[in-house]
Amino acid sequence: MANVQSQKVDFMVVDDDPDIGSVLTSYFESRGHTALSLQDSSKLLPWLELNSCSAVVLDIYMPGLDGLTLLERLRKSHPRLPVVIFTGAGYDEEQLQKALSLGANGYVSKGLKINEIYSALIRAVGWTE
Repeated sequence: MANVQSQKVDFMVVDDDPDIGSVLTSYFESRGHTALSLQDSSKLLPWLELNSCSAVVLDIYMPGLDGLTLLERLRKSHPRLPVVIFTGAGYDEEQLQKALSLGANGYVSKGLKINEIYSALIRAVGWTE
């Protein structure tokens, strides 16, 4: 039987834009954290079956499995995993309320400065900067 080693990372970024994933993971790593990104939202739940993370940064608008549907599924399988919704759509009260009702720990716009996004994520996890 093969020896399968699981991974533990601080932050998992799920965004279909590879540039966003790269920028965020690089920034998180520069702050001393481990981070990975997935462009295919359907791969997060299978990844979490073998691995773990401290928090997820989740885009709303993605092809295939959208962020709010994935959040709903995450809450069933990982109810305590902090999730920050991250969207380029700007502020949308309806989306914000839906994300919060589904259990999101935070909601930030891609238009924010990266240090503000980081701060929101740290607060969601309950860590200090």
